[in-house]
Amino acid sequence: MLVLGAYDGVSALSKLIAMKTRSDKTHVSVIQLPDDVVDRSGQILWHRLQSSLNTCPVWEAWGSLFKPSLNRVHKRVGIHDGHTPGTMIHLLRVDPAFGIRLNEATAVAFLDSRVGTKYDWLGLHRWNVNSPKGDDSRLFCSEYGFLAFIAYGAPLLARTRAEAVSPADLYRSSILTELISTRTKGEKGDSK
Repeated sequence: MLVLGAYDGVSALSKLIAMKTRSDKTHVSVIQLPDDVVDRSGQILWHRLQSSLNTCPVWEAWGSLFKPSLNRVHKRVGIHDGHTPGTMIHLLRVDPAFGIRLNEATAVAFLDSRVGTKYDWLGLHRWNVNSPKGDDSRLFCSEYGFLAFIAYGAPLLARTRAEAVSPADLYRSSILTELISTRTKGEKGDSK
């Protein structure tokens, strides 16, 4: 099962995004959880969910003001890798009530195909000033997450261009429902 991770970031870049969007949701990732975190009736099995958070694949487009070598799409292990300890993360899944037919294999293939793609600083700037995007070969976090959920079969927002989407927009998608909110732990990461 793929879920959207929506972060209440603490970095300098996150604070700038929060001011622009007037939202605490400043970063997103796509997380692959094992299917067994939900039972047949759709109930969340909390112990399985919690234990999977340390080992699940996480894809995210990462922009770092202070570490240019990190400015790209990453595939990481676990929700804590790279994030400042104590950062709030909200995990949201496609609400089963919508009956949307999902294709996890297609979405994972898309996500994997973009690992290593450069971070789209110019696109982020254009998003900030509401200008059309020019370079489709680069990605920023919410653009990447938006496109991944389209590949998954769950367009999160109607009539919206990927390069115009903020983390807060994705968090507010009407087809998502929250699984859990938790905080990252571990050593200080790349400060998203």
